[in-house]
Amino acid sequence: MASLPVPVPNRVLAEGFDLRAGFVTVVVPNVPAGDDYTITLFGDSGNISDEFSI
Repeated sequence: MASLPVPVPNRVLAEGFDLRAGFVTVVVPNVPAGDDYTITLFGDSGNISDEFSI
């Protein structure tokens, strides 16, 4: 029987940064390869990125 992938819990990659900077550098945690990762910006709008691969 094949095992299912273990879900990766939500992780905070950055906080307390200035949105006006236009970017923030993050270190990606050791996660399983996949093509359905997203980054979500929590705040007033909860912006979610397009899906990307790791």
